[in-house]
Amino acid sequence: MKKAVIFDMYGVLLRRNGFIFEREDRETVALVKELKAQGVKLFLLSNIYVYNAQHFIKKYPSLALFDKLYFSSDTGFAKPDRQAYEQILEENDLEAEECVFFDDKAVNVEGACALGIEAYVFKDARAAREKVL
Repeated sequence: MKKAVIFDMYGVLLRRNGFIFEREDRETVALVKELKAQGVKLFLLSNIYVYNAQHFIKKYPSLALFDKLYFSSDTGFAKPDRQAYEQILEENDLEAEECVFFDDKAVNVEGACALGIEAYVFKDARAAREKVL
């Protein structure tokens, strides 16, 4: 099992409800809770505007399960820029090999892989569970 799991928000934790991302994926939230209970460090890495970040933090209590939320509007680094991933590694004393990353966009997965982070295009929580447990 990996020491840390990094999740994207749009398309992973939040799923489309019509044309907008406004529904938590229950299975993904259950996986996050399971990982948390097992002592896995959890991080959210999202390219998001500051007003969206504030909205989602208030609306979704499941975000409190994460050890830290990394929003591009706060950090100044957007995926797939290597600095977005490096910041998580450096601030949390992690090696790339200790982490797994899930994102719904291949370009962001490739960015993580370039640093040695095991990364996957997110399909569903069941497939993600098989990769981390």
